Amino acid sequence: MVNPKNIDSIIDRRGSTVIILEKGDITYNDWGDESSDTSSSTSTVAVVNDITGQEEFNKDGIFVPGDKIFFFKSTEIELNNQNTISFNDSIYNIRQVVSHNFEDNVQQYEVRGKKIS
Repeated sequence: MVNPKNIDSIIDRRGSTVIILEKGDITYNDWGDESSDTSSSTSTVAVVNDITGQEEFNKDGIFVPGDKIFFFKSTEIELNNQNTISFNDSIYNIRQVVSHNFEDNVQQYEVRGKKIS
């Protein structure tokens, strides 16, 4: 069996510092625009890859060059579509979270992020 601690160790050694920004109460204005205050932030480590726009998972063209894929450790929490990721002075909306499992054990999380600023 593959030990998730091995992958976690690689992410710790090779990853970059990112900040997960957890949104607080979300409100919407009359035009449907979302507004939220960041309630907290967590500094963590992820391996970060660029998205080219040609990836197999991107058949619908949701992602474009400049968007990112973040690989997080098996123990990471707060990876959901309500939160954002800060990396290298840019902010990314979490659009998809993919859990990579082996024999019902999470090995890592792949998070696809859409650049917003």
